[in-house]
Amino acid sequence: MHGPGTHSHPGPPPHQVVGLAAAEKEGELRERLKAAGVKAPEIVTGPDGQIAAAVAPGADTVVTGVVGVAGLLPTIEAIKLGRTIALANKETLISGGPVILPLLKKHGAVMTPADSEHSAIFQCLQGVPPDSLRRVILTASGGAFRDFTAEELLALNKAEPETVRKKATTHPNWDMGAKITVDSATMMNKGLEVIEARDEPLDRHRPCLTRLSSTHTPLAFRLTHPTHHRRTTSSASTTTTSTSSSTRSRSSTRAWRPPTPRASASWAGPTCGCPSSTA
Repeated sequence: MHGPGTHSHPGPPPHQVVGLAAAEKEGELRERLKAAGVKAPEIVTGPDGQIAAAVAPGADTVVTGVVGVAGLLPTIEAIKLGRTIALANKETLISGGPVILPLLKKHGAVMTPADSEHSAIFQCLQGVPPDSLRRVILTASGGAFRDFTAEELLALNKAEPETVRKKATTHPNWDMGAKITVDSATMMNKGLEVIEARDEPLDRHRPCLTRLSSTHTPLAFRLTHPTHHRRTTSSASTTTTSTSSSTRSRSSTRAWRPPTPRASASWAGPTCGCPSSTA
């Protein structure tokens, strides 16, 4: 209600373009909007619809969260408009990295990672001296089959294949889509993340099992200032970065580029490099 002493707060601007994955539901959506008295926006479907949503007027940031290589073309079109890309789609860089990275430079676009592990890398790197990164430790929950030996899983698959199928689509820690849950069960998802993060030989990237999923990708740094001590820094849901004897919060201001570890002294941490892990 509006009256003396009250303030009106405008709601969010109306949607101009809405992408619908289930194209067969477009008619139903329009009917429900009409019944609710809502003016229908432009509704787009299919691959062309994904591109239309990515290039819709008025946006300065595009979140790419489409599953698989289907996210590649919408991301390319958004880059051509110079938009900031918040990337939550691994396959965009894995399948199209040699195309995507030059395009970012050509069109003056910025890409930052929205996916949890790579967002942790990005956050931890804020304010860190150049060439100080020693190791990227990509954490993994282990997926649905982490407590099975290869022999046990093979036997169960022969005896109860339906049980294995159901278990593969049930993650022990997270409620996610079917594809990424299966990729986690087979550890393929972690393989994709290693490829996405790497810019140097793979021995600088160490997958590490953390059953509770409490840490997303610790980083090990080599800090050369006399007052600095070697330490491991991690980022889960915060933007905290340790760069000296104190801990401070920094906003994510730098454009993301794949981390570049350099040659360093022998590793001094635990076997997998993650203090809270269970190997």
